Amino acid sequence: MNVILPSELLARIFSWIHPHSVARYRLLCHTINAILLSRSFAVENLARFIARNHIGKVDLMPTTSVGGRRAYKESGLVIDTDKTCYKVQCNCEMRVDWFCMLSNHQEVYYSKYLAHPIVITNLECHWIYLRSRIPVELGSLSTLVSLSLVALGFHGSIPKELGQLINLEQLNLSSNSLSGPIPPELGRLVRLKKLMLYSNKLVGEIPSNFVELKDLKELILKENLLSGSIYHLGGLVGLVRVILSKNRFSGEIPCSFGNMKKLELLDLRDNQLSGRIPDELGGLNNLVRLFLNNNQLDGCVPSSFANLSSLSIFEAHQNNLTGSLPSHVLAAIVAKDGWFTI
Repeated sequence: MNVILPSELLARIFSWIHPHSVARYRLLCHTINAILLSRSFAVENLARFIARNHIGKVDLMPTTSVGGRRAYKESGLVIDTDKTCYKVQCNCEMRVDWFCMLSNHQEVYYSKYLAHPIVITNLECHWIYLRSRIPVELGSLSTLVSLSLVALGFHGSIPKELGQLINLEQLNLSSNSLSGPIPPELGRLVRLKKLMLYSNKLVGEIPSNFVELKDLKELILKENLLSGSIYHLGGLVGLVRVILSKNRFSGEIPCSFGNMKKLELLDLRDNQLSGRIPDELGGLNNLVRLFLNNNQLDGCVPSSFANLSSLSIFEAHQNNLTGSLPSHVLAAIVAKDGWFTI
């Protein structure tokens, strides 16, 4: 005889399993899966393992007087009822990281246990290997100025909800396994000064609305699978460092890059760029390092490069260039103990 237990009773039974382990039981059947993904179950499950006096009082304050940062374990993103566990990468049964929770648990923890309104300006978590997706709930932390989630093993796409962080000045999601296109919603972050998405698996083109990021000073997108033109980046005249190497960008280097008068580093190596090196780059008086190697560029090195008084490193080998480096440029580079390759 088959006995079917009521959903309420099943939820009560499974609520005694620690949040660290409960997700694995989703595979039992469709009914159990639906129960474990419900908000009501998350409320009951978390209540078993988090003290009542924590409700509405957990503070996301990732800074402290020790080294200027608070430990990840103390940030409010770690639920740990085993007080003897202090290791950042601990994987014990009495610990669960917010980033690794089921989405319904994340939402309940965010709305019920965190202190509201949440006033947090910096959130940094590095080198913990969570192997999960970036929670969309991060888009609700509207006071964030800096969000840095580096080498956490994140996979999946970059949530478009991050485009709601209108106060953000720095976004660093580097060294993960993020895939899919860069969401155009990031183009709404008009206060952004630093955008670092390098060492992921991102595809597609750089969103055209990035031209609105007028305050951007650093753009680092190297080591992805990005493609298409980089034409519209020429409108970002405040850029100081641009690193787009090891992608699949194609087309010509825009003449408008000559308007980036503050540019100190331009790294376009290991792409599929073609055409001539624009003369306009010779007007970048602050340019110190220029990497154009491993592309499909042709023609000569522009004579205007003789005006690059700050240039100390220039690499343009493995292209189809002809001629030699202007003598004035060569002399200036040698004087700075720099190097060049063509």
